[in-house]
Amino acid sequence: GVYKMLAIDPGGHKCGVSLFTFSIKKKKILSIESFTINVEKLKNDTGFPEELLRNKFLAYYKLRNEILRLLLSFKPDIVGYEAPFMNSKQPSAYGPLVSMMTLIYDAVITYNLGSEFYTIQPQQTKKAVGVAGKKTKDVVVEAVKKVPELMGALSTDIDTLDDNAVDSIAVGWYVLKHYLYKNV
Repeated sequence: GVYKMLAIDPGGHKCGVSLFTFSIKKKKILSIESFTINVEKLKNDTGFPEELLRNKFLAYYKLRNEILRLLLSFKPDIVGYEAPFMNSKQPSAYGPLVSMMTLIYDAVITYNLGSEFYTIQPQQTKKAVGVAGKKTKDVVVEAVKKVPELMGALSTDIDTLDDNAVDSIAVGWYVLKHYLYKNV
């Protein structure tokens, strides 16, 4: 009756990750470990020479490998991922974000072809913790602090986490509320 979920707030420079352990039957989060992966500090273990790939795409491959290591170590049953956002003011940013999501999904199916992979729209992530509209990251942190189920399970002080890690908590909370706890 205990399940695990990896929740991801992706980023080309910093990627927020939360590892949830929970009981669906009891609708209870047992633990949440959150942290940020600094993509720029990851070693190049891709097998690709750096000069062959534009730096951004090399970073995505390095992140893919790091996520695969996390998957193999934590062994989640479910993955939640904040989907790319199409910003009409920066439409050229959307393509690279889709490329990153594709590589992360590749890591997930390499880990386990049958893994559930939920993509969550950024506005849904915010709404899950009670934030509406285009608000700053600080507002999301304050909103997460008001969710007792999250704060009671979090293994670290939320004020020590950056906004990427906190957003990954909100991604996991959305998946729990809207997909996993819904039919119990």
